[in-house]
Amino acid sequence: MRLTRYSLACSAILFSASIAPFAEAQGGGDKAVAQALFTEALKLMKSGAHAEACPKLEKSQELDPGMGTQFRLAECYEHIGRTASAWALFVEVAEAAKREGIAAREAQSRKRAEALEARLPGLVIRVEGPSRDVRVLRDGSPVGEAEWGVRLPVDPGEHSISAAAPGKKTFEKKVTANEGATVEITIPALEATAAKPAIEAAPNKPAKDDHKNKMLDNDKDAGSGQRAAAIVVGSVGVLGAAAGVVFGVVAKSQWDDALGHCQGGDTSKCDAEGIALGGDAKRSAIFSTIGLGVGGAGLAAAVLLYVTAPSPKSKQSGSFLFMPSAGPDSIGAAARWHFSHF
Repeated sequence: MRLTRYSLACSAILFSASIAPFAEAQGGGDKAVAQALFTEALKLMKSGAHAEACPKLEKSQELDPGMGTQFRLAECYEHIGRTASAWALFVEVAEAAKREGIAAREAQSRKRAEALEARLPGLVIRVEGPSRDVRVLRDGSPVGEAEWGVRLPVDPGEHSISAAAPGKKTFEKKVTANEGATVEITIPALEATAAKPAIEAAPNKPAKDDHKNKMLDNDKDAGSGQRAAAIVVGSVGVLGAAAGVVFGVVAKSQWDDALGHCQGGDTSKCDAEGIALGGDAKRSAIFSTIGLGVGGAGLAAAVLLYVTAPSPKSKQSGSFLFMPSAGPDSIGAAARWHFSHF
């Protein structure tokens, strides 16, 4: 039997766009927002609203990390009763100040950390039985085997402890830690889960009948799978293009609003709100670009799939690959269809 193999490859980069008109302003924008959050947090702390101030300091530290913000966040945690978190941050600030040669800040931070040590609640987690494959979590965070049996500083209040292993029942328990006290919890050897009952397999039909039925099904449904794939890919393309248009309109509106907060339309002379709006416009533009790129690639791939689908009488096999992609400054998509004809 003579085998003729056809290979058809389609790679389309449908949309490529620069996304850097606001890049330089955005870097300074994060610092401006961080400073605004820091200033507002200090006002809240002076008025005694520490619970409201802490999240603002956390976000400020995330946007623009600094020892000053970290030190104030430690103070904030101390006021809301998160003594272990405050102690850990004071120690981090002291170590950072030591590395940078800021003796006064190092001494101040170590003094604050030492003052909290006597108040720190402690938690000791012990694990009995085989420890292989056992995964221990405290409040959803992993507790490594090296930490088992060690007094770990924790914030006061309730903590959830769990342990799990393949083929074992999960252990869960809640404990309460109080200031200056140590609470211990022992995780017993995990019990094995009940084995699932075996399911009897249905008897196999004669191989001759199976082969005959498969041949009939293949003749009847030849090409239908490829056409169905074309419809699915085309639908994705339509949705992607629609999303791209919507985000494009939103990006244009946000950009116009951002320029209204910049002196003379100069993006280097914007207030904090203008910088924030510019960042929103940038993100919307990225989503628009991705949507249009994926949508266009999907529609092109759908047309290609549909027109190359084999007729019911032909015996044709193949594979299809659709790959959207995105980079820092551009996006694209590639589609590849490979088939063999007997």
